[in-house]
Amino acid sequence: MPVIDEKFAAMGLILKGPKGSRAKVISELRKSQEQSSSSQSQDGASPLSPLASPMFARQPEPLSSELADTCIREFFDKMFTTVPILHRGWIQQRASEVSTSPDAYCVVGSLCVYVVVQCRVELPGLSSPLSPSSAKQQANSLGLRLVEDIKRMRNQTDYSDNPTTSTILTSFFLCAGLFSLERHNTAWYYMQEAITFIKMMRIHREESYGVGGPADVMNRRLFWILFISERYWLQPPPSIRLLTKRRAQALHKHRDILLHETIEFPQPDPDDPFDELGIIGLTCLYNMFRAVDDQFSQTWTNLRSSTQIVWPANTAIWLAGLQQQLTDAVPPDLKCTKVQEADLRVTQQWLRLVVWQLSTASGCLSSAAHDESMTLLYPIKLSKDLAETLQFIDIEAMDVHGIGLAEKLFDIAYSLADIIALNSIETGTYEVGPRDHLTTFLNLVSTLRNGETKFVGLLQAKIREVLPAMAISLGLPPPPPPATPSSTHSASSSGNVPPSLMPSLTRFESTDSIVSSPYDSPTAVSGASQLTSAPMRFGVAHQVVPSSPDAGESAMALSMGVSHNIGSPAGSASESGLSENLGNTRNTNTFSSNYGPSSGFRS
Repeated sequence: MPVIDEKFAAMGLILKGPKGSRAKVISELRKSQEQSSSSQSQDGASPLSPLASPMFARQPEPLSSELADTCIREFFDKMFTTVPILHRGWIQQRASEVSTSPDAYCVVGSLCVYVVVQCRVELPGLSSPLSPSSAKQQANSLGLRLVEDIKRMRNQTDYSDNPTTSTILTSFFLCAGLFSLERHNTAWYYMQEAITFIKMMRIHREESYGVGGPADVMNRRLFWILFISERYWLQPPPSIRLLTKRRAQALHKHRDILLHETIEFPQPDPDDPFDELGIIGLTCLYNMFRAVDDQFSQTWTNLRSSTQIVWPANTAIWLAGLQQQLTDAVPPDLKCTKVQEADLRVTQQWLRLVVWQLSTASGCLSSAAHDESMTLLYPIKLSKDLAETLQFIDIEAMDVHGIGLAEKLFDIAYSLADIIALNSIETGTYEVGPRDHLTTFLNLVSTLRNGETKFVGLLQAKIREVLPAMAISLGLPPPPPPATPSSTHSASSSGNVPPSLMPSLTRFESTDSIVSSPYDSPTAVSGASQLTSAPMRFGVAHQVVPSSPDAGESAMALSMGVSHNIGSPAGSASESGLSENLGNTRNTNTFSSNYGPSSGFRS
């Protein structure tokens, strides 16, 4: 009798187990388990050891030496100047140790996840090139297999108790790769994990650095790249905002900035011009994202969560200062690669748009403002600047940056469409105007990532909604049939919206249980208006009269603020008498373009 049965018998309890055939089966299972435990004990392994468990049994790994070599080469050829984070000799040494070191396997494997998914490299061992769709499918499949293998390998170590530089790099590359796979919650988790390891290893303290070996150099760069990257995540990406309003708010409610400027900025290797290019680009990104400080973060978070906002005393001066900081961050004559230029210029204009959105919410926009960034038409100016820059950059240089760059272009084009509908801006027959820039962005979004992102359908739907005449002239496909309530609810509850439903998600729903617009705001401005020479200040919301032909044909709405109880600074929209705070009212028949940053991951 087993020991446990003897204890119960001593207590005077009678155990009545199963009888008949069930009893024989259980007896056989018990005997098999005892024999297995005995054999494991003779081999010196504890029967309770997780390494002996079938769950942790090693399976054939997807990481081959050929794949590791290919990804390392692709990283330094295409991505290093944007993410100058690795030392070539160090990562090559780690690659030679993947068969003997779980730590090395994880860091090299996570780098392969990032490169394979984002660059869609030509995988070794293929007899012929794959079609773009097949290449994406194979890259994503391999990336997910690598992620699972790395997770299983990590479970066999105490990496969280004794983190190393490899540990932080693994978490960072997993975050970047999973973002490209649109696993945003999991990507956010790994970013927070990397930041936690940064603090555990005291990498955020200057006194923790030694003589400056490869590990010290990488640690310092890791800190600053994570400093920049977490500021991308102040808002959930558009695919997350496609979830229900309640879930989207919960996802970003507690996203506070954790890393601050506590150590010196990294210096380039004077003997490596390639490394110097990388640090020049990193410096520009740092100068841009310094604007996203605690004041900015708190204001933006409150804006998106419908919390009472306490604006700075001189809000207009503060916002104009942010715009100037972004202008100065990237010199017009910057010497850099085309890959770097694509990332820096798109990110610069995207951040300008984010600050402009804060200006609309604060009520500081005015048609008489001397600073162009404080006017309603500013998105036209930044779109023009960006379109003129991108015409000299090939699509391959943009595609290296993955879905993050497509998200930012989508955000800019989305605002531009609303502004065009609000203003009937006439251009000459041969003059390039805002509609041409919108067409350029639509073509880019439709080309990047082989046009397989959700942003293509969303942008087409926006143009059909607010600029129907332009949609006809461009030959945009008609909208898909409306989804049935049951299928819409199913997509919402699962959090996975089918691509076929993406173009139809351009309206508000009356309840939080239905999938809502990615750019939701309960306050809106209906119609369109052409600015006059008389000074006009734009506050939280105001009604205007349609004048543009496209605007008159569509039920377009432009959100000029936020939804609940925004305290505008003194001397802003409240003085003009043109603003109407709509409070908690939610307009379910119009579409709002007040939205936050796309949270594209810098790559």
